[in-house]
Amino acid sequence: MVKTIVTKQDLKNYKENGWIVFKKVFKKNEIQKYKNNIFKYLKTNHKKFKGRNINYFDNKKTFSEISSFHKLQENKKIKKFSESSVVSLIAKKLLNKKPDLRASELFIKKRGAGKPTPIHQDAYYWNVKNNEGLTVWIALTDSNKKNGSVFYFDKSHKCGVFKHKSSFVKGSSQKIMNETMLNKFSKSTPNVKKGDVIVHNSLSVHGSFKNISNRRRIGWTFCYKPKSSPYDIKRTKKFEKKLFHQIKLREK
Repeated sequence: MVKTIVTKQDLKNYKENGWIVFKKVFKKNEIQKYKNNIFKYLKTNHKKFKGRNINYFDNKKTFSEISSFHKLQENKKIKKFSESSVVSLIAKKLLNKKPDLRASELFIKKRGAGKPTPIHQDAYYWNVKNNEGLTVWIALTDSNKKNGSVFYFDKSHKCGVFKHKSSFVKGSSQKIMNETMLNKFSKSTPNVKKGDVIVHNSLSVHGSFKNISNRRRIGWTFCYKPKSSPYDIKRTKKFEKKLFHQIKLREK
């Protein structure tokens, strides 16, 4: 039950820092099963998706070269998992509201080639009116600084939405405009094992390192907003106009 996972101290730490790690949420054999199911789904269906929904390491657009996928919630099993598993219970506890799934995504950093992820805030992408939301990041592989772990700027979620600009990076199209503003925050890099879970506030400033190791780094995410929180349509339209323009330029 979630009560044994999210303690009062956990909740306090999450509210204070904007992110938290839960160790050994899933057994390694469970993670392997989920990973196999995801890859089986992508191998069969990846060609049905394009544009903002899928990215590749090269222009061949083959299954083995997928770098990120942003529509895993289209898989019925994954959608059900997002609503009935411990993941949704953690989201509900930390949001303190009924969670509404925005998306389930997969991020892969290739051996010795996975690029760093630009420093950004999820809230800038999501355009929820009150900027409430969180991302549950499940480690499908061990993750550390060498193979491209996520890093966070502690307590940055308390400062609202920072200005962003286009990054032209596949799978992470935006980045903080003025990174020198982040010097006042402590930077943390959690090392996680396969089956561990990281949760971060949608306002938490974060990014990830380049993969310089000889093994992949794979993260599986579930992005939630409160059910009661509507999207800001004006912000969404403005964001999507910039995004589609960037994708068009990137594909030339």
